[in-house]
Amino acid sequence: MSQKIINNLRAWKYVEFLEPIEIDTKRNDIDIIDIRDDHSLPWKSDDYQEDDTYTFIHRLFIGVFDIKEELKFAKEAFGEEELHPNLHANNAKSALAVIEVNSKGAFIDDSLFLPTMPFGISKIKDKKHNEDWSKAFTQYKEEMQHIAAKHLKGTLDGNALNQFLQSLQNTLSWKPELYHLPLRTHTVKVKKEKKNPEDHSNDFDPLLNSFFIHDLEAVEEDYKKGSVGNALHQYMSGASDLLDIDDDRETIEKVLSPEHIPLAKWPDKDEHHLSLMQQFAVNSMFMEDSPHQNLYTVNGPPGTGKTTLLKDVMAENVFRRASKMVQFKNPEDAFTRVKAVKPNDNFIVHVQQIDESLTGYGMVVASSNNTAVQNISEDLPNMGSIDEKYQDHPGASYFRKVINGEDREAPDHWGFFSGVLGNSKNRSTFAENYIWPKSNDKDEQINFPFHHFLEDRSVTIADWEKAKVRFQNAWEKAKKEQKQAIEAKDRVTSILKAKALKEKENQNIKELETTLLEHQKEQMQSKETLESLLSEIEEQEELKKELDSFTFSWWDKLFRTSKVKENAERKNVITERLYKCKEEKLKLNKTIKQRKAEISSLEKEIESSNQELKQAEEQLYAYYQEEHFQERTIMDDSFWTRSHEEKQKSSPWMTIKFAKARANLFLEAMHIHETFLCCANKKAKNCISGYSNLKEISTRHPELVKPIWESFFLFVPVISTAFASLGTMFRGLGKEELDWLFIDEAGQATPQMAVGGIWRSKHTVAVGDPKQIEPVVTMPASLFDDLAKHFQVPDSRLSPLASVQSVADLGNPYGKNLDGTWIGSPLWVHRRCVEPMFTIANKAAYEEKMVLATIAKQSSPPHVTSDWIQVKGQVEDQQYVPAQGEKVLETLHSIVEQNGGKLPDLYIISPFKRVADKVKALLREEWNITGVTKKERNTWIRNSVGTVHTFQGKEAETVLFCLGVDSTKRGAAEWATSKPNIINVAATRAKRRFYVIGDKEIWADLSYMDIVRNEINKHKESRIESSS
Repeated sequence: MSQKIINNLRAWKYVEFLEPIEIDTKRNDIDIIDIRDDHSLPWKSDDYQEDDTYTFIHRLFIGVFDIKEELKFAKEAFGEEELHPNLHANNAKSALAVIEVNSKGAFIDDSLFLPTMPFGISKIKDKKHNEDWSKAFTQYKEEMQHIAAKHLKGTLDGNALNQFLQSLQNTLSWKPELYHLPLRTHTVKVKKEKKNPEDHSNDFDPLLNSFFIHDLEAVEEDYKKGSVGNALHQYMSGASDLLDIDDDRETIEKVLSPEHIPLAKWPDKDEHHLSLMQQFAVNSMFMEDSPHQNLYTVNGPPGTGKTTLLKDVMAENVFRRASKMVQFKNPEDAFTRVKAVKPNDNFIVHVQQIDESLTGYGMVVASSNNTAVQNISEDLPNMGSIDEKYQDHPGASYFRKVINGEDREAPDHWGFFSGVLGNSKNRSTFAENYIWPKSNDKDEQINFPFHHFLEDRSVTIADWEKAKVRFQNAWEKAKKEQKQAIEAKDRVTSILKAKALKEKENQNIKELETTLLEHQKEQMQSKETLESLLSEIEEQEELKKELDSFTFSWWDKLFRTSKVKENAERKNVITERLYKCKEEKLKLNKTIKQRKAEISSLEKEIESSNQELKQAEEQLYAYYQEEHFQERTIMDDSFWTRSHEEKQKSSPWMTIKFAKARANLFLEAMHIHETFLCCANKKAKNCISGYSNLKEISTRHPELVKPIWESFFLFVPVISTAFASLGTMFRGLGKEELDWLFIDEAGQATPQMAVGGIWRSKHTVAVGDPKQIEPVVTMPASLFDDLAKHFQVPDSRLSPLASVQSVADLGNPYGKNLDGTWIGSPLWVHRRCVEPMFTIANKAAYEEKMVLATIAKQSSPPHVTSDWIQVKGQVEDQQYVPAQGEKVLETLHSIVEQNGGKLPDLYIISPFKRVADKVKALLREEWNITGVTKKERNTWIRNSVGTVHTFQGKEAETVLFCLGVDSTKRGAAEWATSKPNIINVAATRAKRRFYVIGDKEIWADLSYMDIVRNEINKHKESRIESSS
């Protein structure tokens, strides 16, 4: 048990307690009434009396207060500074309690709802951090339910409600300053024809405290038992060693080695290979010896293909399951009936357990951003997501009739690859549209559900065998291409090793050549010495002859006179010297002979090695000229001398033939899935029926939840959900009982949001970008600091800036330090924007590491280009400058005119919510387009105007960036430019044109906006020069 991790989990749980519930004011079908006295209580008004057909339900908010009261508490307790301008910009309200009241004014039993935030702040105020807040909150609810039963009797009046409010305030130590009208009702008119007239769950949006507290508590209990999954432990513990991967040749070559390239890929254009780091990420996720097989993170700037690489991961999982399916002679053998259950009186479901070999491949996409998960789930089966040449493949018709409807001549979708689930509404819609038949008013079937498809398509064992043969052939082709890539890599490796060995030997030879030169020099010296010695010998022998020829008298000889003695001594000296010279001569001759042999041997060795080195180089060059080799990017020594841009754009070892084989294998895998299910149609129908009755079955038979989901993933490989719905949707699934979790826009989610999903999953992949939109956190920073200090949790895990991405990155050992932040597995190749947007983002946020690979096209005449439109003015409402709003309207009119009067592919973005809201209102009032209905126009405004946060993950041809503020609101401008994130996201939504509308005197010299000004000016100048 790690107390450090348990403290971290508990601190995250308490952050969730402190999240406020905001009173919704957006629904048009609800009457909102602030209670002034008894006469304003709606159930006492003639306007809200029920009749034979309709009744009224009232949701009553008790103790209404401004959510900024939390900030006020933080200021008083900790000296908290102001939050950023967008938080609670509309004076959002919350309440101490909520109840529901019927049309007679009676309190509806069990309708009391208590937000956790006032309770949590009371615990902070009382310094009760160590108390079990969940247990204490349960006691608090029981106490208030008892008080409600006591005070809220009969027809409620102001006195009873104020007494209950007083009891609430007495129970809580934190007493926010209440709104001057602390009681508010939301009233809705409903039909009486309900089976249960007291059930109003569908009349109002549900009031819920944090969706994540339950999962955090479950995970804490698992940690106490010492039993958690690998992915979650990696998330909570972090990696011990971090490796800067950008230029780590050994690791990159190992991971990108062709044997690690998955055999299947998404069937987009064959020539559009993944870039270097995209393929690195995909390979890493499937490597068995990977240090992060259970948790992997990818950081990608805008337009770098994060979703693209996820598609390849998904394709590989589908192939791997298909490779297990084909092991069955009869697909029915893969299903075993677990239990027959009756979810209702009219229906029996025979719940099926699929063979264990077919499990482990289900995929869930989750995010805090509802739009992000919906975009992915809708894009995956979209016909445009696969290349046109693959659209007639049998595998590209995967349950196509189900997803498109029975009689669609021009289908929108190629197959039922993914589904948008998550909240109860989405799950019900899925069941109604795709599982059970749905009819129109004429009782005509308007969809073609899975049940009908399985009954309608007759598939025999012979058909199954044919599908298996097709799949096996495709598998063999993909393996053949992979084998060629492996052989290419192995051959290059062996040649490079031989070359390296020869180069090493060559270095040794160079050293020997140096020695040889020294020997040759010594030999010359020896020869010179020998010649000198021979001269001396000759001289000495001449002297000896001369002495021998000297004649002495008999007297000298007899008495050995001094002459004789001197002659003898000289002869002895000469004789001794001659002996020594001749001995030295023999040695010198021997040395010269030996050196000559050594020199000859070394010269032969040098010549032989040089020849072998030349042959290795010629062999490598000849191999590179072979046809199948010409297509590949080879990771040899020369690869690592390339520029950063060239390396990042490359796709080592890949060829178009290999890409085609991999794409075809995926489609054959999809064909196998459909044929498999249709061949076992009776049992398969029970699988899909199990899902449609999951809610009822899970209540009575929780042990059946896992087999139902496992079999559902056979039909729909990928499903999506918001984090807020994940715990509810997968209730009944525990540790590692989901297979793959893909977290999209992970930088926008707070760390605790993902804990339940990661805990349930064997493999987690988080993709995002810390340089784009950060989590939207309403809690003051000082409350984070207080919890972090008490529980000793570092701010990297507990702060307003911490995100799922930043925490998960700490568990990924492969990454890079970018501006002091560790990011996991970075992507650098950008394929969305043209200039100047690319360079604005690259300079502002990415240390100019991004590489531009967008294919530029002439989308506008030279004079229609990105620009900063100077507009001064005074603010009217918070940051809104009316003159800038008018300029937006004028510019929009001009663009519509250029677009032939059609609604443009364009976003209007502002850093500030109030500016976006005011621009929306202006456009609704004053913007009219001939030939466009009011409904179409309003839909466009709703989808195309908003804050930067609204548009992360989206793109348009043109963006209008409306800045707002005047000199009195300079602080708001400084907030917006305190980091590159807002400018980065705004600029990179625009594929072709980016218009800034605002006051240069205020904005142009601020951080990052100076880059915007400079790059727009450079681009305008270059366009003018190119057109002249």
